[in-house]
Amino acid sequence: MTICAQGVIAKGLASPYRPGRRDPAWQKLRRTTTADLLIGAWIPTSPALTAVKAVLVGERTADGRLLSRGAVGAGFSQIEQADLADLLRGCPVARSREGGGVSESGVGRPSTGRR
Repeated sequence: MTICAQGVIAKGLASPYRPGRRDPAWQKLRRTTTADLLIGAWIPTSPALTAVKAVLVGERTADGRLLSRGAVGAGFSQIEQADLADLLRGCPVARSREGGGVSESGVGRPSTGRR
């Protein structure tokens, strides 16, 4: 059986349940999930490539392919967006084994491999 809980509630032994009230002695501890992912492509905020709007991430499969796990675009501060763009602009542009790859600029949507 799989349980998909948001987290757990922790409280002191002496803290009673009080219906309809939030007690600071009761703390919700949210569940977090982590994963080691690779950046497959990035989407800039503008054509000037000065900041990252989102990164497309995936994980390497046993046979070497990159399996998409989605896009991450929330949670970056403006400074982090600019720093990440500086870092990613210096990365080499790679081509997939299937003949696709990324756009000429090395940013944006991954190519389907079709011309």
